[in-house]
Amino acid sequence: AKSDRDADLLAAAIEVIEANIQDQQLSVSTLCSELNMGRTILAEKIKGLTGMPPREFIESIKMKHAAQLIKEGNMRVSEVAYHLGFNDPKYFTIRFKKQFGVSPSQYVTQS
Repeated sequence: AKSDRDADLLAAAIEVIEANIQDQQLSVSTLCSELNMGRTILAEKIKGLTGMPPREFIESIKMKHAAQLIKEGNMRVSEVAYHLGFNDPKYFTIRFKKQFGVSPSQYVTQS
């Protein structure tokens, strides 16, 4: 069944992202090689399943982890950024805000 294969692909993609979540070099190329798929096919599949291009999909998974870590409150925002492979905490904050509509520090006070 097509939907089972799609679900498996999505699960596998998430697994690859989570296994490499701290890697600054994590990219669409990493996903392609780990999932043994061409870039175009992968892009079509991920976009079709999530509505996002692969790069955005990778970032959305990272941001979900970031939100979790920020909520736990054991790490400063900059530590969370570095932990998730962002080498610039300011850029991380911009991307976080784009996903959640609030800055990481506002996110903490809301939760």
